[in-house]
Amino acid sequence: MFRFTKQTEYAILSLQYIAKNSNRLVSVREISEELEIPFQFTSKILQQLIKSDIVESRQGVKGGYKLVKEAKDILITDIMEIFDPNSLQPNCIDIINGTICKRSGRCNLQKTVFKIKNEVEKVLKDYSIEKSMKD
Repeated sequence: MFRFTKQTEYAILSLQYIAKNSNRLVSVREISEELEIPFQFTSKILQQLIKSDIVESRQGVKGGYKLVKEAKDILITDIMEIFDPNSLQPNCIDIINGTICKRSGRCNLQKTVFKIKNEVEKVLKDYSIEKSMKD
């Protein structure tokens, strides 16, 4: 039904790591090494999180990253929306190409798929970075 892209997965892991170390700034290198994520990939993910006002950075020798919001206020769905806005989109509708399945409207499965999608969204909207660290 849905999947995390590598970007989304790594963004969530990076945010968890930054949240666990909230008493200090965390460098890209540290995140990359601790989580075993390629440095360049980690850097690009963090840049996107800066643009989305999830993290902020400080330059310099003692620079690094910290959360802009509390970990409890950063929802998993927010991160999914940043890195893969179509991850919860059923196959019935292809937003990127602007197409709808040719069986749309007469498919018995379509209503079920959308009900499941809505339930998954409800569950995910209840999950924050903080809550994901506890599970």
